[in-house]
Amino acid sequence: MHMPTSMRKHFAAAAVLAAALVCAPSPAHAVSTKDAVIQLQTQVQQLLDMMQRLQSSFDTRFGVLQNLAQQTANQATQMSAAVADLQKKLDTQNESVNGKIDGVSGQIQSLNDSVDELRTRIDKLQKTVSDLQTQLQNIQTPPPTGMPGATP
Repeated sequence: MHMPTSMRKHFAAAAVLAAALVCAPSPAHAVSTKDAVIQLQTQVQQLLDMMQRLQSSFDTRFGVLQNLAQQTANQATQMSAAVADLQKKLDTQNESVNGKIDGVSGQIQSLNDSVDELRTRIDKLQKTVSDLQTQLQNIQTPPPTGMPGATP
């Protein structure tokens, strides 16, 4: 497993501490070399135990982080799928609405054309009625007397 920078720093600190203990001058009261080596071995073992606990803690936390990252990625994928599905539904609805609007627009245009045609017919009928009224008035009104060509 790849060791993170912080872990390497801890190992380096432990190595420096061990080297300092080995190189430290012996105290004025004489401690036997054997006792010093045993103390040093004990301290190194304690440091190794601490490093193992630290590594174990790191591995556990890293596993938790990986699990959370995977859950987040899964949720993001699910959300993307849901958004895509909603977008598809909206597109379908928009197409349907646009089709209905086009249909209504066509119907309105057809209605406008029919109204224009009716207006034209009404105008023709009004002209015909007006012409008929004029002819009727001409038929009902006798020509004035005293005009050449008039019969008494």
